[in-house]
Amino acid sequence: GYQSFPASIQGRVNNDVRAKIQGYITHVLVDEGQYVSKGQPLFRLETNILSQNADAAKAGIRAAEASVKAAQASVNAAQVEVNKLRPLVQKNIISSVQLQTAEANLSQSQAQLAQARAAREQASANYKGVAANIDYSIIRAPISGVVLARDASVGAVANEGMALYEIANLGDLWVDLHIFGRDAQHIRP
Repeated sequence: GYQSFPASIQGRVNNDVRAKIQGYITHVLVDEGQYVSKGQPLFRLETNILSQNADAAKAGIRAAEASVKAAQASVNAAQVEVNKLRPLVQKNIISSVQLQTAEANLSQSQAQLAQARAAREQASANYKGVAANIDYSIIRAPISGVVLARDASVGAVANEGMALYEIANLGDLWVDLHIFGRDAQHIRP
């Protein structure tokens, strides 16, 4: 006959699925026992605030781009002024102080342009961060396998790092068998 022993069975690859951001769960797309493919959406988080943040970040990029254009125009105007005054100073028609002032204005305009470009890069980075968080609002299966457990339900809060699903690839199984040494003779592969 057969004997019974306590054991646990696991897939060779088990994976807990965790949220990367906090949010309310708005859609649960997969239930326990279902097979999922790697990258398949499992659930979605609410994105209203993230979408508003994305719109604000886009507006920040547009404002920064306008600042870059204005600063570039200021540099161009200051360069024209310097180019106009140089020959006049060389011919001793005007004092070199006027040229030095124009050159200082050009340097200041160039610094403002560099600052505006840096602000544009910062605004772009802010938008990319918000866009990444929006992408994180769709939680996807990290591996192909069967959903063993689901702790996500619509309306619940998914906290960052909280395990919401357990997925296992059941192609290969591990059996963790708990037996006494004297019973080992009864076990066959």
